[in-house]
Amino acid sequence: MSQFRICSKCDFEWHEADGDTCPVCESSDESVEPPGGVFGTAKNQKRLNLYLKAFGILALVYLLARLLQF
Repeated sequence: MSQFRICSKCDFEWHEADGDTCPVCESSDESVEPPGGVFGTAKNQKRLNLYLKAFGILALVYLLARLLQF
């Protein structure tokens, strides 16, 4: 008797010691993204992303000006 199982939905093969249900189908049902993010990575934080881009451009210009000054 085989110690591996095959999912009828996605054709994924897993060891029977890992459980009775398919880990791929089981995890895809629970994949809900959180609404927030760190450092402007959330989808609805466009204003914060614009501020971070502006700050990055200003920092780059400042560093280039300091390097070219000497």
